[in-house]
Amino acid sequence: TVRHEEHSLRVTLSALFCLFSLIITCLPVPVTEGSLRRRKSRPQASLTASHSSTLAEEIVAVLRTLHSLGQWNALINDYINSQLSCIGDVMAGRHSETTLLEEYFPDSEGPRVGSLMAVLAVIGGIDGRLRLGGQVIHEEYGEGTVTRITPKGRITVQFHEMRTCRVCLLCQLKPVGV
Repeated sequence: TVRHEEHSLRVTLSALFCLFSLIITCLPVPVTEGSLRRRKSRPQASLTASHSSTLAEEIVAVLRTLHSLGQWNALINDYINSQLSCIGDVMAGRHSETTLLEEYFPDSEGPRVGSLMAVLAVIGGIDGRLRLGGQVIHEEYGEGTVTRITPKGRITVQFHEMRTCRVCLLCQLKPVGV
């Protein structure tokens, strides 16, 4: 029935946003000593998106794609509106001088803050940096998909028109928005 189908869609949507809020509020995973040795050759600042932000961006892409479908559109709009209407409650008593998320939201792992952050991320995105599996544009070769990123910053891209892989420099590639 239509009610059963709508209920299933709501449950799925709720699960997606729940997973998303967990990913978006997760703490970095501690590094083992062996991987610390390997990291010495890596740049000091992350030039590409982290694993968790890559996963989060993919969930944003799924939610945005679902939002474009008629049967999902109203459900996603309702969910977003319900979360945005809670901003006043979540922000009550906060000071705008605070700069660290942990100071601003000491309970940032809490479900209300996590859900709100997930909704805001669907609206604005997470991390616009180049990422593994992400689409990029190269001035000479056109559009492609990032297939590998080495610790030294070499980026392998499979270009769609050429059907071949090429190693490119970061400065030669522009990420394509989700």
